[in-house]
Amino acid sequence: MRYVVDRIEEDIAVCENEDTSEMEELDLYSLPTDIQEGDILIYDEETDEYYIDYDEKAIRKARIEDRMEDIWEANNMIDASEQEYKV
Repeated sequence: MRYVVDRIEEDIAVCENEDTSEMEELDLYSLPTDIQEGDILIYDEETDEYYIDYDEKAIRKARIEDRMEDIWEANNMIDASEQEYKV
C-alpha cells in the first residue's frame, strides 16, 4: 500500500491511502523517524514496516514545481496582455 503524509499531529501521521483515497491515521512509532509532511510511504506487508519512497517524492516535487512554473508563466502572459490594452 502507498500513502501520502498529509500532516503530523502529536503521535500520529494523517495519511491518504492512495488505493482508497481515504484518510488514515498511522502511529508515528511505526513510521520512519525522519518522516515529513508530503512524504510518500510504502507499506511492506512481508516485513510489516513502512518506508519512505524518496524517488517518488522527488518525482512528485519536480512535477509540482513544473506546474507552478507553468502557472506563473501563464499569469505573467495574461498580465502583459492586459497591460497592452490599458490606456
